[in-house]
Amino acid sequence: DPDNTGEKNEWYKAFPENCEKIYVPSCWNNELGKYDYEGKAWYTTEFTHSGNDLLIHFGAISTYAKVYVDGVLM
Repeated sequence: DPDNTGEKNEWYKAFPENCEKIYVPSCWNNELGKYDYEGKAWYTTEFTHSGNDLLIHFGAISTYAKVYVDGVLM
């Protein structure tokens, strides 16, 4: 999100159609040719959960992350 438009355009509710896709885990900077990019990036996935507690592990966040679940900031 080099133009910092994701939150304004509510990407946490629906991603734009023209998103680049990549398998995870991987190093998206290398895989997508963005080796020198430093800044905001978005990731989305779907999962099913039944129960009260949920632990989500992020193995490569640099400094700060906002996490949305079903469009709600956690």
